Amino acid sequence: MASVWVVEVGADERRVQRGLYHFLQLPAQGDRVTLHNGRGTLDVLGVVMVEHAPVPDRPPLGALDRREPLATIFVHWISEEDPER
Repeated sequence: MASVWVVEVGADERRVQRGLYHFLQLPAQGDRVTLHNGRGTLDVLGVVMVEHAPVPDRPPLGALDRREPLATIFVHWISEEDPER
C-alpha cells in the first residue's frame, strides 16, 4: 500500500488538504479517484500531478523512521456522486 496525501487545487490555485489515504497503487496523472466528502456522497477528483519520494529497500542505520513510500497527489474536483444510486 502507498500512503498518499491528497491536496485539492482550486481554479484560483488555492490548495485544500483532503487528508492522508492509503491506495493499493499510486495514482498517476490523469487518473480519477473518489473520496467521501462528509455529506454522504463521493467527490470524483482528477489527478493533476504526483510527487513522491521512494524509501530504500534497506535503509541505512540511522535513517528516518519511514518504512513505506509517501506521496502527495494534487487533484481537481470533477463531480459529486451519490453512492446509493
